[in-house]
Amino acid sequence: MKKLIYILLIALLGGCSMIQNTIGPFEPTFAIPSSDYLGAGITFTKIRPDFFMREKELFSINSESELALLVAKKMQDGVTKVSYRSTSVLSLQKTFMYLESIVYVPFSLSMGYTEYSRFGSSVDKVYFAEIKHDPANDVQLAKDIDKFLSQLVLEGKDAAHQLELIHDRIIKVTQYDTSIIKLNLEKYRGHASFEAYGVFTNKIAVCSGYSRALMALAKARGIPALYIASLAMEHAWNLVYEGNNWRYIDATWDDPVPDVPNRVIHTYFLLDSKSFVRDGKHTFDLSSDDTLTEKEYLTFASYVFPTTIK
Repeated sequence: MKKLIYILLIALLGGCSMIQNTIGPFEPTFAIPSSDYLGAGITFTKIRPDFFMREKELFSINSESELALLVAKKMQDGVTKVSYRSTSVLSLQKTFMYLESIVYVPFSLSMGYTEYSRFGSSVDKVYFAEIKHDPANDVQLAKDIDKFLSQLVLEGKDAAHQLELIHDRIIKVTQYDTSIIKLNLEKYRGHASFEAYGVFTNKIAVCSGYSRALMALAKARGIPALYIASLAMEHAWNLVYEGNNWRYIDATWDDPVPDVPNRVIHTYFLLDSKSFVRDGKHTFDLSSDDTLTEKEYLTFASYVFPTTIK
């Protein structure tokens, strides 16, 4: 089931002429600490803003994947708007999909630009990406994750075993929300079943809820994990690193429908790519300006989790 995406494209035009920029000492880079879960050791290049710009921090960005990681890291620091220059116009949809693959809380994304002009002529253009989310909701999700994990014995177990225990408990406590099929989704935007708290709070979810919950729990345990979406299938699952290789998990399809209490299936647990698509039921999106292919997800996984590169 595909999650509805609420994103806005904003263009800010006009005379932002000669606004005095009062930034402090210029730092040419922004480096992610080597101990961080996402993007350990990655460095982003900064550009010194011109004196007339209102932006205090400006980055040089080359791709949607780079922008998504930067937005995610800045979001962790409480910064919700990133300003940048790029040699090409970056896709809003692709940036969103990269971002949702590593951010499990509900959010919306807007992208646009500010054009600086003087005497009616354009002087410069600065692009931005802005993420919006509810910090109070994020805090509650963190509490839900801690509570969920406290009911599992995970210490001393390797990543594969931890993932199995997480996968199994999600399935045992969650029912697939079949009512979604009958809903007019335009009238139910932000429905809990699409989010991780559908699993944690209501114990009812659809594929995106299962997958976001699993990603959140894996992150809490320091296990590399991504949320994968196929727009063609209107379905979602996870890509996880079990200590040696990247594998796929589809917890949704491992949960019987109608629900069978305490029954867990492992048909789609820790499968390699060939095994995962062998039955012809899972398909990845083809390459386009608005979708991510399996190769792009795998490349992004190695980018945001550089310690997994062999």
